[in-house]
Amino acid sequence: MTAAQVPSPFRFGTLSVPRDWPVISELVPCHLVEDTTGIIALDQANRYVAAVVIDSWTNTSVQVHSYIGNPYVLRRGFAEAVFSAIFVHAGKRVAIGTVPANNAKALKFNTHMGFTELCRIKDGFDVGVDYVIMEMRRESCRWIDRRYRDG
Repeated sequence: MTAAQVPSPFRFGTLSVPRDWPVISELVPCHLVEDTTGIIALDQANRYVAAVVIDSWTNTSVQVHSYIGNPYVLRRGFAEAVFSAIFVHAGKRVAIGTVPANNAKALKFNTHMGFTELCRIKDGFDVGVDYVIMEMRRESCRWIDRRYRDG
């Protein structure tokens, strides 16, 4: 059996607010809003191993909030599924992330995924804690096929 034939230990699906939100809201630091949607990953025991909540949709952008409980899910296509949904299927140009400046792990992860820092809002998260605004643009997203980056 080749690597391509090995079944994935994960399955991906669309976030269902009634079904998934009670668990996801404990894992992903964001609020349920009118346009909340997202992508989840479950392992073979139906445990949530990753989730990306997508909201604040505009004509060209969305805001993303993530939880990665098992980093192996990223090697099994989760990042491609998330960014394909945003940039290819929804046709957005920019994914926006907001991170408290004191969350070094999240800042490092977002940078590794391909987000770049745009600015910091002084005391934007809490007194003494800036809010870091990050973006990933479709044309620089390594998680989607090259032919979709410019379209």
